[in-house]
Formats: sequence, C-alpha cells, structure tokens
Amino acid sequence: MYGSVMLLDVFRLAVLVAVASANIGLALVVYLRNSRNLTNRVFSAAAFVIACWLALDFLADQHAFSSNALLLRRANMGSSLTMGALLLYFALNFPQREERLSAAWHTYFAAGGTLVAITVLTDLVVSKVRVMAGSTNVVAGPLLPIYAIWALVGVASVVFILSKKYRRATYRTKAQLKFMLLGVALFALSSVLFGLLLPVLTGSYETGRLNMVSTLLLTGFTAYAMIKHRLMDIRLVVLRGAAYTILVATSGAVFVLLMTIMRASFADTFDVNSNALFFIAGLVVIFGFQPLRYLLERATDRLFFRRTYDPDSLLAELSVAMTSTVDLEDLARLIAERLSGKMRLTHAAVWYDSEHTPLMVSTAGQPSEWELKELRKLCERRQMIFSDELAAASQDAAILAQTQTRVLIPLDIDRNVIGALMLGPKQSGEIFTALDLQFLRILAPEAAISLKNAQLFAEKNQRVRELTALNQLAFALGDNIELDAVLNAALEQVVSVTKADSGSIMLLDKDGRTMMIQAARGIPADVVASTRTNVGEGIAGWVAETKEPLILVDGMDPRFKKELKREDIMSAITVPLTCKEKVIGVLSVNRKKSAEFFTKENLNVVTSFAGQLAVTIENAKLYGDLENTFMGTITALAAAVDAKDPHTFGHSNAVTAYAIAIAEKLGLSEEEVHSVRVASTLHDIGKIGIDGAILNKPAALSKEERSQINGHPTIGANILASLDFLQESVPLILFHHEYYGGGGYPSGISGDAIPIGARIISVADSYNAMVSDRPYRKAMSVTGAVEELKRNAGTQFDPDVVAAFLEVLKDEGHEQEVNLAGQDDGSSVRILRPTRSRTSRVAVSTGDGEQQKPG
Repeated sequence: MYGSVMLLDVFRLAVLVAVASANIGLALVVYLRNSRNLTNRVFSAAAFVIACWLALDFLADQHAFSSNALLLRRANMGSSLTMGALLLYFALNFPQREERLSAAWHTYFAAGGTLVAITVLTDLVVSKVRVMAGSTNVVAGPLLPIYAIWALVGVASVVFILSKKYRRATYRTKAQLKFMLLGVALFALSSVLFGLLLPVLTGSYETGRLNMVSTLLLTGFTAYAMIKHRLMDIRLVVLRGAAYTILVATSGAVFVLLMTIMRASFADTFDVNSNALFFIAGLVVIFGFQPLRYLLERATDRLFFRRTYDPDSLLAELSVAMTSTVDLEDLARLIAERLSGKMRLTHAAVWYDSEHTPLMVSTAGQPSEWELKELRKLCERRQMIFSDELAAASQDAAILAQTQTRVLIPLDIDRNVIGALMLGPKQSGEIFTALDLQFLRILAPEAAISLKNAQLFAEKNQRVRELTALNQLAFALGDNIELDAVLNAALEQVVSVTKADSGSIMLLDKDGRTMMIQAARGIPADVVASTRTNVGEGIAGWVAETKEPLILVDGMDPRFKKELKREDIMSAITVPLTCKEKVIGVLSVNRKKSAEFFTKENLNVVTSFAGQLAVTIENAKLYGDLENTFMGTITALAAAVDAKDPHTFGHSNAVTAYAIAIAEKLGLSEEEVHSVRVASTLHDIGKIGIDGAILNKPAALSKEERSQINGHPTIGANILASLDFLQESVPLILFHHEYYGGGGYPSGISGDAIPIGARIISVADSYNAMVSDRPYRKAMSVTGAVEELKRNAGTQFDPDVVAAFLEVLKDEGHEQEVNLAGQDDGSSVRILRPTRSRTSRVAVSTGDGEQQKPG
C-alpha cells in the first residue's frame, strides 16, 4: 500500500513540475511581451499564483509534511482566493482599463483580502485537517460557506464580465475573448470531469489530483490570446480538438476491443502469451492511427472550409490566373476581386506602380491622393501590417482606419516595393487568423512577381508604341513640307504616345523674344489666340531661355506651382525646340485628369520628338520662304503679261482668286489647289509671245490674228515645260481653253479628259473676262455673266464647276444677281473630294465694270 502511494506521489510530482513550469513559463512570456501593460502584469501574477497553489496542494498531501499539513492546506486555500481575485481583476481590466473600479468592486476585493488573511491565519475557514495515506481532508470552519460564496461569485463574475465584453468587442479583442472564454469553459469542464465525474464513477478520488492539468487550459488559452500575433480560427480549434478527442477515444476503444477479442479467442485456446497479444494490438492501433487521423482531419477541414476558404485551393487558383494575365490593370483587378470574393472580405484593393505613378484597383471606393501617398510610405517598411496590432492613437492606425484597411501587404522585388495588397474587414467581422497570415505570406511573393512581369510587359509595349510613333512622325514630317501640317502632325503623335490631355507648340517671333502658340490640342481656341509668352517668363519662357527640358509633377517645383494650379495641370513636360544650337520654340504636353504622372521615360520620348521636329520646322520654314519667293516670281511674270494690255491689268490675280475658291468648294486636295493657284496665275503667260497690237486691237480680230491668240496656251505650256517644279500646272495652262462638250483649243478634247484644274480656270477666266472691260466692248453685269455661264454649262463649261462657282458668288454676296440670272435649274455642287474646312474670299467686278482688288 505504501509503495503504491509512493508511486502515485512520484507521478503527481512529475505532473506538478510539468504543469507548474508551464504556468510559470507562460507568466514570464506574457510579462516580457509587454511589462508596462496592466493586464499582462496581472495575468503573469495570476499564473504564478496558480503554480504556487498547485505546489501547496501537493505538499499538503505529502506524508513528509504531515506536521505542517494544516498550515499548508490553509495557505493552499488562501492562494486559491488570491488566484481568483487576480483573474477577476484581469477580466475587469482587459484589454485595457476603461474606467476606475466602482466602490462595490473595491469592497469585494477588500473582502477577499480579509478572507485570505482569515483563511491562512485562523481556524475560521479550515479548523483542522485529517491526514490520510497520500492525501489530507479538510475539516470545515464556520466561515467556509462565506469562503465558498466569495469564490463562486468571483468565478461567475469572471464569466459574466468576459461574456459582456465579448458581445461589445470588435475584431481582435473579440477573437481574444473567444479564446479566453474557451479556456474558462474547458477548465470548468475538465475540473468537473476530474474532480467530480471520474471520482464518482471509479470510487476513487485519486483522479482528482489530475485536475492540476486543467489549469493549463485556462492559462494556455488566455496567454495564447494575449501574445500570439495572429490567432487561429476558433472554429478550427474546436473542430480539430473534437477530431483528436474522437481519434484518441476511438484508438483506445479499438485497443481494448482487440485485446478482449484476442484474449478470448487466442490466449486460452492457443496458450499465447498476453504480452505478445498486447504488442500485436498496439501495432494495429499504431498503424491505423495515421490513416484515421488523416480521414478525420479531411472531414473537419471540409466542414470548416464550408464557411470560409481553402488557402491551398485559392492559392492554386490565383497562381494559374496570375500566370496567364499580363495586362497590369487586369491583373490587379483579378487579384482584388478573387481575394475579396473567396476570403469573404468587404473589399480588397491592389496598389501598383504604372510608369512610376501609384495607381489602385479596388472592389470598393478609391482612397484620396494623400491617403495613397501615406499608404505607400507604410509599404516602404516592407513588412505586413495588421491594423489590430497598431496602437489605436497612432498615425499609422488612423491611415489604415481611414482607408478601411485591415491588412497591408507590401509587394517587393529585390527590396523595391512595386505595389501592395490592401484587404478590408471580413464580412463576418472576425480577425485575420494565423491561417490567413500563412496564406498571405505565400501569396505576396507570387503576386509581386506577377505584377513585376506585367509591368515589364507594359514597359515593353510602351517602348514599342514610342518607337512606332517616332517612325510615324518621321514619315509624317517627311510627307509634309507645309509648316502648319508639320506642326499639327507632330503634336498629334506626341500627345498620343505620351497619353497627354493637352499639348502645344510655341514658336518664336522674328524678334526672338516672344512666343505664340502655332499648334494646340485640348486648349481652348481663345487661349490659343491670345497667348503671348516672353522668353524667361513662365514655364515655356524658362525652357526657351535656359534651353533645358523640364518635367513637373503635381506642383512640386515651387517656381511654377501657381501656373500649374491655375491651368489645373497635374503633370507637365516642356522641352525646347533647338536647331543648330538655336531655340526656335518649345513643345509642351500636359496631363490634367490622368492619375499617372509623367516620368523620365516620357521626357526622353518628348525630347526625341522635339529634336526631329525642330529640324523639320526649319526645313518647312525654308520651304515656305522658297515658295513665297517662287510665288512672288510667278506673280511678277503674270503682272508683266497683264501689263501688255491695260484692259487686262489685274486679270490674273482675279482669275487666281476665283479658281482657288472654286477648287476648295469642290473639295480638291491641298496639292491640287496649289497647282490650280500656280496655273491660274500663269494661265496667260503664253501671251507674252503675242504681239501687243493684236492684244490691244479695238476691232474684231482677223482669222490669222485669232489663230495667234489661240496659240497662247501652247506657247505658255512650252515656256514652262522645262521647269520640273511646274509640271503639275503645265497641263492646266495648256487646256484651260478646251470646251467641256468639245470644240475648244488647242487639242479639242472634251469631258473628263480635260484636267479638273483646267475646267476650273476656264470658268474663272471666262467670268472675269465677261465682267471686265475690253477694247472692243464694255463689261457685262454679274447677272449677264451668270446667265452666260448657265447657258453654256455642259457645252463650253463643266456643269459641276459652274454650280460651284455660283455657290462662291453667293457666298460673296451676289446671291441676288445669281438668282436673277434665269430660273434655277436645281443643280447643286458635286463635291469631287472630301471638303476641307478652308475658304478663300474673292472679289468680282461690279455690274458697271468697276474692278475691285481681289482679296
């Protein structure tokens, strides 16, 4: 008997050392976690007192200390009250004291302190003890019921206070209280099991000594809730606990069943040793344990993940989706939507860099620009941040609260943050658990790699677009020699490739000190017309003066902050147009609405554009000067021809003005209009080879003289045939006296065989001749000339050209004369090519023959 008691005491001592060490270890961990926190200090004290309580209980039962058994038992019961008071004080102040304790609680704790002193120092609670083999029984004193009532009120108060706080708590505190309440419940159940049910069922109270193990359930769950960064999902804890309970119970039942069967079937019949049967049954249980554990875990996981998500499945799904998505915005949206939906979040967002500009895709609202900048600063720490781990009054917590972000996960590659995942609260209101933390830690690097690949893909595409645009610009500039066309084509390409909202090209005046807008996109016409910028003034003036390119972002340069704000510009690039080390203007592009800022890459592209553009502008200017010289020369030649006949002075200018207006009315191209301009100016150049006497003869011409006059188109064509740059105009000069119906000169061709330019000059020339004085007649009225054109439309003149010319006359204020010239035949202008938004004003002779200067 004594030997069995000694063996039990050794077993109890081993359990005591393990449990007490665990409690003291938990006390130290919680205390060191945050020694300045009141609840940490109180819990540590409570766990230490629990260890003392267990040690005193053990010592009081030992035969070696039987002489001090009464004192040890009283100290044991006093420490029990102290433990209860500390746990109650912990419950009142967790997670932090909200208000001072009421007088009632002060009275309660004072009563507890008094009871501790009475219990330890007097026989009013424990009058004496009866020492038995391996234990001691307490003989109650008169105040033992008061002791019990105080203790029961304390236990009930702990449960009530924690439950009340749980109902009012949110997020992490709520999860912590779940674990604490679970610990209290398990402590209570195990105490009932070891201290009441098993002793009653077995008839032995020795199992009650194992009740010390149940204290670890209380301190363990509470400490876990206080010190763990991320808590496990309480449902998984319960389900797994139930699964392992079933597993152990099933394994034990299988073992007992096998032993019973084998003893009944084999032991007596075959005289098999019982130790061998024990070994065989043990092997069966051991080998069956793992498959059974796997099946139970699978069953609990299916039950658990039915209400939440399976991290492994979600990770595999996201990996496949991210690998197959290369568009940056689509990738960010995919991650945000999958996380929000599968994790059952209120919202999720992905912040990423696009051309060094922070952008965000969110399943909810967008944060403000300031909030996004602050979030980016937090990401620079390159650490996962949970809002419930931050001090409530900190600025970091305030930023996360404003954006409703519960978890901020920076995405970095090679220590460079390229984006972040921003997760909102769970729809259930629960905290992010250890399972979520493990999942996010695995997901973050995969998401970072996918975003980086998408960024590289986007950058590659941008480089391709830029090179394509440069090539297109080179072609566009090569095809155009007119300055306006060059400027507009270049600006269109620059605005497109940089995704700008507006842009302009400003060129210096001849004085070299003032710049005007020569081409614009996205800028009001009145601003374009009124803008004058001196060199050295404003952004454009500074660039023109310093010859340095400038990139501005969100008003960061104080020199130009007011100008950007006035124009509502978020980001701008302005570069000088330099040719032969001389600034001739500036090129500017702006972003107003776009959230993306211009980058150095954008600046390099615009600078490359500007280099090509400056050279082309200079070439266009040189060509313009050459063309002006050319047009001045041919105008002088035409004037020399007109000077031979005082009656035809100014005739070439008038015909040119009419011809240009008709050509534009018919929608001819700029090149064709140019050919008409040159040909109409020089249409009578052949008269330079006709005797002036014939040209000025006041009487009718003889047949020979008429033949000489009719030869002037051929003479003019022969004069100009050797000039390559006039080859487009020569046929117009040669055939401007051909008749639409045939019978004209010099070739007698008809219809569409006559160049359209020649048909235009024919109408303009004939009309001006009719309304002008001649040596042999007076000028016709406008009405008479119009009647003549209508009458000969289809025979001498192209009907479409006549109709277009009549529209020109109406535009110039001769609608009444046109309408008076016979009944309108209902014909309309047939546009030969798409009409260009360009018109020319012409001047005509009045009915009395007064010549007006063409405009």
